[in-house]
Amino acid sequence: YPPRPAPRAQPLVVLAAVGALTEADVEHAGTCGAALIGYNVAASARVKAAAAAAGVRISCSPIIYTLLDEAREILRAALPPDRTEQRVGRAELLDTFVITANAALQGKGAPKRPVVGGMRVVEGSVKSSALVRVLRAGECVHEAEVLSLRHFKEDVSEVTKGSECGVILEGGWAGWQPGDEVLCLTYMETEASLE
Repeated sequence: YPPRPAPRAQPLVVLAAVGALTEADVEHAGTCGAALIGYNVAASARVKAAAAAAGVRISCSPIIYTLLDEAREILRAALPPDRTEQRVGRAELLDTFVITANAALQGKGAPKRPVVGGMRVVEGSVKSSALVRVLRAGECVHEAEVLSLRHFKEDVSEVTKGSECGVILEGGWAGWQPGDEVLCLTYMETEASLE
């Protein structure tokens, strides 16, 4: 048989005991950030109220397979979502220039005299809501979100293939060099899986 891939999350049993779930169990689970799983027991109304107040999840069932599915769901919910990188476009940096930022641009976090990367989009598009990765000789030299995207003097949300634009990156990065390759990226988040 081929080996199974290592799971992305492993359960940690903090406490195992026999008997009904108690308020002390809820308090302990709340302190540890754990969930309570009860096999063939029920949680009283008082225990359920304490769990709701403490933000503790309770799963009880007389069917072990149901509890295993619940435990998998608890583990999966604890994982961050899977992020898939998608390339939206590519541009070549032609030149840089310095502008005087207006109050609106400074309000977004731009320095008073930001360096603008003037570029031509050669594939896809560059979007104002995207992440930009700057490559020099194939190596990533900087990565940041687009703070401002302009076509001529107009703020735009997207510039497509064949057009030129000016980009200011968050943090006011000034390390642009003519010839840099600029990749425009977005991320798609999907529900995490345990495998």
